[in-house]
Amino acid sequence: GLPDTNKRIECDESAARERIISQIRQKHKKTVLRKARFWIPAAASVLLLLGIWFITQKPGMKGPDPIYYHTSQNEVLDIVLPDGSRVWLNANSNLELSNSFGKQQRKVKMKGEAYFEVARNEEKAFKVFTGGTTAKVMGTSFYLKSYDKEKVLLIVNSGKVKFCKHFWLQKGIVFSAGDKGEYSAATNEISREKNDIVNYLSWKTGILIFSDTPLSEVCTVLTNHFRVPVKSNLEDSAFSITGTFKNESLENVLSTISLTLDIEISETEIGIVMVK
Repeated sequence: GLPDTNKRIECDESAARERIISQIRQKHKKTVLRKARFWIPAAASVLLLLGIWFITQKPGMKGPDPIYYHTSQNEVLDIVLPDGSRVWLNANSNLELSNSFGKQQRKVKMKGEAYFEVARNEEKAFKVFTGGTTAKVMGTSFYLKSYDKEKVLLIVNSGKVKFCKHFWLQKGIVFSAGDKGEYSAATNEISREKNDIVNYLSWKTGILIFSDTPLSEVCTVLTNHFRVPVKSNLEDSAFSITGTFKNESLENVLSTISLTLDIEISETEIGIVMVK
């Protein structure tokens, strides 16, 4: 009899569908393979870049090493920064700045006591980070003291200084020439008043000024200036000092005080003591 053409056609169609499906699968595999060949190296490159970024962002590895300045117990250092600003660093103090200082930014870290004369630059603010505070200026002169994290003292000599707690510049207080600011870690507050500390720069100028100054305050000034404990056992109401000392030794200052007030000064185990 005659062959069943309908059956043959069905078989041919079925085989054709299988071939088409097989070809599609092969093309899909090649496409996936080509994508994999592209993405695997690309992903590896991304991971390599991420690894390099992570390494360079680790503390202490951000480009060239920072620049450090340190003073000993009896040393005052006069530093000229790359932007032309000038810093006088008192004894037992530290100053740190990055190698990029003056290029993209003007930021320094300080611990201890320093006097700043900042070169004016309206585009790049000068910032000092110390004791949980930030002092921001464009160009002015000011004094900062922060030997610990308990208290920071700011005295503005000229211009204006924005003084704030770390990262709170928008809430900072603007201090003008003659102002004194104090930050207390205990209260987490900044106070502002007119400066009443006459000899805050005696370590830089070598000049001590007393104007009817009570003896207890004189002792405090001498202790800070000469870094030798000086105390008094006398009543403040009966003894005060008026005078100016320029680059005088502690021995000469004490001798003058002794003759002026007719008192005795003795050296003990706890330091120098003024007695009648």
